[in-house]
Amino acid sequence: MQKASVVFEKPRKLDPRVHDISDVVRRSLDTVTLSPEEEQIVALLQQGRDIGILRQIHAVLPPRGGLKYDAETLRKRSERRVERAIKLAEAHAGIPFTSALDVGCARAENHGPIRQAGIHAYTGIDLDDQHFPAREQGMDLVKASVEDMPFEQDTFDFSCSFNVLEHVTRPEKAISEIARVLRPGGVFCTTFGPQFNAANGPHLTREINLPFMHHLFREEVVAEFTGREDAYYTVNRHPLSLYRDIFFAENGFRLAYYREHLTGVGFGILKAMPELNVHHDLDELAVNAITAVLVAQ
Repeated sequence: MQKASVVFEKPRKLDPRVHDISDVVRRSLDTVTLSPEEEQIVALLQQGRDIGILRQIHAVLPPRGGLKYDAETLRKRSERRVERAIKLAEAHAGIPFTSALDVGCARAENHGPIRQAGIHAYTGIDLDDQHFPAREQGMDLVKASVEDMPFEQDTFDFSCSFNVLEHVTRPEKAISEIARVLRPGGVFCTTFGPQFNAANGPHLTREINLPFMHHLFREEVVAEFTGREDAYYTVNRHPLSLYRDIFFAENGFRLAYYREHLTGVGFGILKAMPELNVHHDLDELAVNAITAVLVAQ
C-alpha cells in the first residue's frame, strides 16, 4: 500500500520516558496527506464494515509479498540485524561475549553472523523445529519455549531475538527466563513488532495490506476473509503498554537502551478515521516496533 505523505519530527526512534510519543504522532498527523488509494479506502469504510466492503478494499490495494525467505536475502538480513544488535549490546556489556542464545532462531540464519562476530558457541531455541538446519560445528539447536528454557542459570553471555516477542504468550515470563540464563553482565538485545494494536499488528499483510483492519472490522469478518477460524492466531494480543511495564520494571536486569519506532505505516488511515483513537492512545496505534537492550544483574 502506498504510504501517506508524512513529515516526521526527528528522531523516529523515541524513548517514551523522554518524549511524549502521542504528542509527536499528533503533530505528525497534522502533516499527513492521504494517498489516492487511502481516499478510496476511506470512502468504502464510510459505506459499511461487512465482508463485502473488505473484499472491495482488497481489490483496491496492490498485492504485497511480505518478507522474502531465499537464502541470499536471509543472509543479508541476518548480517545487518546481528551487526546492529551486537554493536548495541557491546556498548553496555559487563563481560566479553563467548556464547550466544538466539531466541526464536527458526532457520538459525543468525548463526553465521554471530560466529563472524567472534562468538563461537551458538545455541538456538524455537518452539517449532521444522526449519532447523543440519547442525554445524559450534551450533546447538533446541526445541523448547522461551518461557521455560532447559538451560542452567548463568549459561550465556549474549542473547538476541528478532520479531519474536510479539508472538510469545507470556513475554514477561520470557524476559525473566532470558535474564535467568544470562551471566551477570551479559546482554539481551531484541527488536520486535508490530505490536497488536499497531497498523499491521495482526501480521496479515500477505492476505491484505490494510492498516488497522483488526480495529476497523469485527474479528469474525476478518476470519471469514482470511479463511481462518482464529484470524489472529499467530500473534499475542498484548498492548504496547504491557511491554513498557515489563521492560521498565527491570526485574532481573538493567534496561540499558529502549526505543520505540515510528515509521508512518497507516498514518493516512489513522488521520482519516479518528474513531481509532477512541479506544487506544495514539502511541499504541503508531508505534511499529521496539528495540531494547537488557543487561543481566
